[in-house]
Amino acid sequence: MAIEPVNHFMVWPRLIACLLVAAIIYEIWLDRRALTQSIVLSVVLISLVAADVFGLSDHTYQDEGKVVISTLVVIIALSLAYGYYSQIMNIILTGEIGALDKKMSFYILLMDFSSVAFALSLGVKNGWPLLFLATISGVTKIIVLYLCRWVRVSEKALQLRQTSTLTTR
Repeated sequence: MAIEPVNHFMVWPRLIACLLVAAIIYEIWLDRRALTQSIVLSVVLISLVAADVFGLSDHTYQDEGKVVISTLVVIIALSLAYGYYSQIMNIILTGEIGALDKKMSFYILLMDFSSVAFALSLGVKNGWPLLFLATISGVTKIIVLYLCRWVRVSEKALQLRQTSTLTTR
């Protein structure tokens, strides 16, 4: 939103993704109705409204918007890295991928490659936040895809699965 003209490739797919995440968080809140989920849902809804107001206002945010957006992208990238780290550690510790979909991980990796290419076309000076985000996502997805293979062929992963099966009985 801080780039003139607005890049529709960047805005609309991500807005749809944000709305889907908000819907999922709403469903989690409906299921649990705990304080933690209420706080998370509130923060998500406030953030979505603030983002819409920011994006739809007539004021251009060329200078301050770039700083705000860059900061948000770095925070999102670090949050994403932590989430992927947790996912990776869970796979390593349990020896199984659970409900993780290998094809979806591969599609996300392709999207990351596309985002890296787009960030490079913007130039490193302007595209570094997107480059940072896409690189973190891409590297962690490569690790996840490797672990999907590791789970299938590794003797260690088989032992971990058997151990967890024995302890849950």
